Amino acid sequence: MAATIVTGQIPMGIDPRDCDHRELAYLGAGGGISYYRCRGCGKAVIEERGRRWMIRSTASELPGR
Repeated sequence: MAATIVTGQIPMGIDPRDCDHRELAYLGAGGGISYYRCRGCGKAVIEERGRRWMIRSTASELPGR
């Protein structure tokens, strides 16, 4: 999955469940980990050694809810 990484204002208008998190705003890095925010939905994204994790922000995002 390729990503377009840009910085600047982050409009958050897409439902995170429908977003593919391709357009990322770079936030910083530390200890081999890079931090981003999805420009589409606003979800926090962490990347380490080519793997990505999206951070859940509320209990309503848990499976089965």
